[in-house]
Amino acid sequence: ATVYITARSKEANPDRPGMSLDEVAAEIRAKGGRVQPIRCDHRNQNEIESLMETIDKNEKRLDILVNHCFSSELVTSQKKGNGFWEGSADAYAKMSNIGVNAHYLATVLAVRMMVRDGRGGLVVCTSADVQGQPNSDGSDPPDWRFSPGVPFCVTKCAINRMVYTMAREVKTHNIAIVALCPGLINTEGVQYMMHKIKSGEYEPHEKPMIDMLTPIFTKTEPFSVASAGRAIVALATDKNVMTHTGKLLLGGELAKLYKYSTDN
Repeated sequence: ATVYITARSKEANPDRPGMSLDEVAAEIRAKGGRVQPIRCDHRNQNEIESLMETIDKNEKRLDILVNHCFSSELVTSQKKGNGFWEGSADAYAKMSNIGVNAHYLATVLAVRMMVRDGRGGLVVCTSADVQGQPNSDGSDPPDWRFSPGVPFCVTKCAINRMVYTMAREVKTHNIAIVALCPGLINTEGVQYMMHKIKSGEYEPHEKPMIDMLTPIFTKTEPFSVASAGRAIVALATDKNVMTHTGKLLLGGELAKLYKYSTDN
């Protein structure tokens, strides 16, 4: 299989090692994989359309789409302990533009190819488990303890509902569409923030994010970056994957179901 990967940063940045397209592509090739890195700003509709046209022209098919782009506008939009009205008024618009709209457009274009080719397919939209209801006594459920703000939660709820509705409409074409909550993943970005928390050395604009992540990082052991990939492979190779379509799937539960490791 050939994997197409996208990001805005193509060349390595010494201040953020391991987070560029060139570096990720090199890792994939070192493991024997085939990869095509393409610079794409997923805030730009034309660039998304150009990306999908390139894939269709080169490969003549698309079997799996993973929507993972997101904007962490929450860093500056809502400081810990403050209300949503005290943050940036356009925080939701910025976050949903890439966190929902880009997912929607890429999925529309991918499903068109999948329906045309008649082979079925798999669409995975990474999301979060933010749909919990208050407990019967009015207290917050566990997944509300570290709420990263209204814009984030509304954006993720929109993705989850989009997945549910899309899955119902495309089910007869044997195309599974799922939302995946991979859990806390030990990415370079997470490692970067963990270092900031442990060292206490961070810029003033990073403090809201530090305050939000500190209780999570001190109580949760991150999953390996490979665990999300293993979840997608498990779903893609499951002949009964349609039983999952339309659902929000938790990475930890999938690891137990498919018996894969969340470690390196």
